[in-house]
Amino acid sequence: MSAASFRLLPRPAEKGGAWIAARLARVFIALRLTPNAITGLALAAACGAGYFLARGRPLGAGLLILTSGFLDMLDGTVARLTGRRTRFGAMLDSSLDRYAEFALYGGLAYHFRGRFPEALAALAFLGSVMVSYTRARAEGLGFECRKGLMQRAERLVTLGLACLAACLFLIYDAAMIIVLVLTAAASQVAAIQRLWLVRKEERSGAGQSNTPRT
Repeated sequence: MSAASFRLLPRPAEKGGAWIAARLARVFIALRLTPNAITGLALAAACGAGYFLARGRPLGAGLLILTSGFLDMLDGTVARLTGRRTRFGAMLDSSLDRYAEFALYGGLAYHFRGRFPEALAALAFLGSVMVSYTRARAEGLGFECRKGLMQRAERLVTLGLACLAACLFLIYDAAMIIVLVLTAAASQVAAIQRLWLVRKEERSGAGQSNTPRT
């Protein structure tokens, strides 16, 4: 398996999550919640998780991270099942995802304020933004760019697992530092992977040409 295709989250786990989301989506459809409303709820859950992370409360943080992740999967599923897919909805989803991640890593930065791990939280957030940006920019240039480490679902899962470890072994600071180091390092690698993939595809003749830089 190549480095570009390696994923921390196994495909069966992704498929299992999608299967659960497809069934929960019908409940939200019955409640007449719109995809954009579900996107807003995902952001609210992430903000709540950020608060608990800032306060060093891993149980509440972990539950809300899980909730935010599932809601983030549900909005797209509900949009597909109800025929409400829109370009604005897709842009809103991606934009609020960045705010949600800021809430999570911002909460950790606040918890570690004045200490070295505060910088790790900043690097983890920067990496998460770069993973998303390189994909969006590449696809805007006409390249397929979905491979790489530490995609959003993986970042949420690793943070959720760190919260679980913190609850079980009472090692909140150590667990958070480990996940910040992992996220900061792996996300930077992922961004570089995607730059390399675009360069490789361009040399092979893929993608659109004559696209200006910004």
